Amino acid sequence: MFWKVLSSEKGVPVAIPPVSDGPHGELASWLLGWFADAGDQERELMVQAAYGLWLARNEARDGKKIADPRVVAENVYQHIIEWTAIHAKQPRCSSAAPAVRWSPPEQGWLKANSDGALSKLQDRGGGGVVLRDHVGAFRGGACYVFRDVSDPEVAEILACRKALQLAIHAGATRVHVEVDSKGVAAMLNDQAKNLSVTGPIVEEIKMLGRTLERFKASWV
Repeated sequence: MFWKVLSSEKGVPVAIPPVSDGPHGELASWLLGWFADAGDQERELMVQAAYGLWLARNEARDGKKIADPRVVAENVYQHIIEWTAIHAKQPRCSSAAPAVRWSPPEQGWLKANSDGALSKLQDRGGGGVVLRDHVGAFRGGACYVFRDVSDPEVAEILACRKALQLAIHAGATRVHVEVDSKGVAAMLNDQAKNLSVTGPIVEEIKMLGRTLERFKASWV
């Protein structure tokens, strides 16, 4: 009755064990065979049902009768609902920004992507530069070590200067420098003289840009 109530009335997909007066070994063999073919969800529900029935049996002590099969089935059903709600997979709300793809420069331009970073172990930084043309063809690249640098913004600016120098060395006359620091991009596009600590390097980059036919800087 217990299994029929769960399956027919509650709609829980559990298998109904065969009715048998034979030895327990036959029931054990049936359970092993059923578990071998059942899906993961069916196994979970079957285990919970069997556990609920076992608890009801344990409560029937000292002459107390086991609870009515419908009552036991209802208790197991409510437990299954609660367990499913707790373990249900919640949709993840991703707050990550969409990946930014590299975009080619205008025809006749050379794009120089630069990036600076710091070492965690010593007061030094480094930078990397990649040059590509309007069809995405690789035109050059380099990496550098910046000694006695402990400020990430300084590393970014030094990498930007190296990028522009490498582009000029490659013979470019129109250079688009792309950096991943919004602050550095703003400094390079500011027409006023930069009077900050990094001002001399920023002004040197601007001066190098004025030697070209066209120059621009952007943040990505």
